[in-house]
Amino acid sequence: MATGICQLCGRRDAKGLSAHHLIGKDNDPTDQLLIALCPGCHRLVGVLAGRAFVESTSAWETLIHLVLLRRKGNEDADRFAAVHSDVDIKWLTTEELETWREFEGEAATP
Repeated sequence: MATGICQLCGRRDAKGLSAHHLIGKDNDPTDQLLIALCPGCHRLVGVLAGRAFVESTSAWETLIHLVLLRRKGNEDADRFAAVHSDVDIKWLTTEELETWREFEGEAATP
């Protein structure tokens, strides 16, 4: 939080950054798993976490489509007919996470 950047939207010098407990405050009493979120992103994460559809890939794809279409409006309507997205949700074990981190680290190294 000291950097003043929301870790979701990336807004710099965001006013009112707050610590968001990744697995809930009750599950993280020692505050080990925190990220900094601006008020808007914090609200958004809280609202979405309470919705049952968040475990459905098709629901995420629909939400992405709705948001992008709303954001674009009629802009570029003559060039684009639709939005396509692919969402893949996979819960990782600790071992899978470590493997993924190692792979990502290698991919980032020139």
